[in-house]
Amino acid sequence: IYYFKSLWKAGHKVLSKSDLAIIRKNYGQEIDLLNIQWLYRPKKFYKLSPAQMYSLVIPIYYKIRKQDMLYLVKTESEEDFIQTVNRLPYIRKAGGIENVNLEKMYDEQMKKLFLDGIRKNPYSIACIESYFYQKEKEIDRLIRVIECVRYEVKRDDIVHYILGA
Repeated sequence: IYYFKSLWKAGHKVLSKSDLAIIRKNYGQEIDLLNIQWLYRPKKFYKLSPAQMYSLVIPIYYKIRKQDMLYLVKTESEEDFIQTVNRLPYIRKAGGIENVNLEKMYDEQMKKLFLDGIRKNPYSIACIESYFYQKEKEIDRLIRVIECVRYEVKRDDIVHYILGA
């Protein structure tokens, strides 16, 4: 949370207007998607109080309004949560939360965002952001391979985990 808050506040001090707009779009969407994930998991698997749930929220609101985020925190049941989330812009595009794995949706949305950024702004900070995102994904795949070898997973299963199929 500190990372995102610091980045959001400090961006205007060091970036040009065009680069700041790109960074705000990239990180704003990432924050929104992470907030949805971080609220859905405890709703589905744990019984946390609204105060505990609210402590999980990154207090930056890009396309998801603060009122919607507060309502998601306060919903009593998983069904109410799902109905509310299905009205949000990111989930609506994906066809509803029932049809989507949130982690895969997050990865697909971020990949699309970075590729669009490079296509629209080839000589900007979008290229650097895309490069860092791709390196992060590469590191994730390497960690998966190392863990699979460590836990003696079969070769065919390792390929399955790496490709995410």
